Amino acid sequence: SMIAHQWRQPLNSLSMLNQSIILKYTRGKLDKEFVEYFKVNSKNQIQNMSKTIDDFRNFFRVDKKKKDFNILNAVKSVIDIQEAQLDSHGIKIQIDGEDFLFNGYDSEFKQVILNIINNAKDAIIEKGVKEGKIKITLKDNIISI
Repeated sequence: SMIAHQWRQPLNSLSMLNQSIILKYTRGKLDKEFVEYFKVNSKNQIQNMSKTIDDFRNFFRVDKKKKDFNILNAVKSVIDIQEAQLDSHGIKIQIDGEDFLFNGYDSEFKQVILNIINNAKDAIIEKGVKEGKIKITLKDNIISI
């Protein structure tokens, strides 16, 4: 579901780029400048889709060893994965506070944050909140959501 949400926008952009190049070609208005625009923009959309797959692959990897990781980076990577889904429900995320290092299992931590944010999203939707907000605070080596 999250991959579908993350891919919907770039797929739509690629479709529009494709239609534009066909239309310009059939009207005899396809010039070098538009071909370059098409090349750059379609490449960017494809790279974005590829990054999404890599993010999801790494996200669900099972960690076997504890390691130090930045809490803020871990939280942001979860938000990146969920952003399109949250946006589609009008839910914004606010992060306040200071980053800190934590020694543990990075991917397991991310899965916990993912579940908490999903639960918050579901509660916002269930209550019919039109402009929901999830606030994440990092302070004194504590995370509050």
